[in-house]
Amino acid sequence: EGGGLAIDDDNKIVGVAVLSTIMNFHAKKAYLEDFVTDETIRGKGIGSQLWQAMLDWAKSHNCDELNFTSGYDREVAHNFYLRRGAKIYDTAFFRKPID
Repeated sequence: EGGGLAIDDDNKIVGVAVLSTIMNFHAKKAYLEDFVTDETIRGKGIGSQLWQAMLDWAKSHNCDELNFTSGYDREVAHNFYLRRGAKIYDTAFFRKPID
């Protein structure tokens, strides 16, 4: 439903964020589908700009929270999220292919 690109001075895409919304009986939530920055520009604020753009988008769409998953081995990403106020929940994520 929503998304954004970060583009450098050479018109090269250096970051992408994709969000969707989920409605349930209690709230409307934003779900982060994809969030990637080019490894060559990490630490230069692009991820922080995309993060804020995602929060702004979610707020403008009346979402109560942003939900997302991240692989266990993504320690740098986890630190990024934690520094920005995200919390890790102890849960299991399941995936069932549709045959």
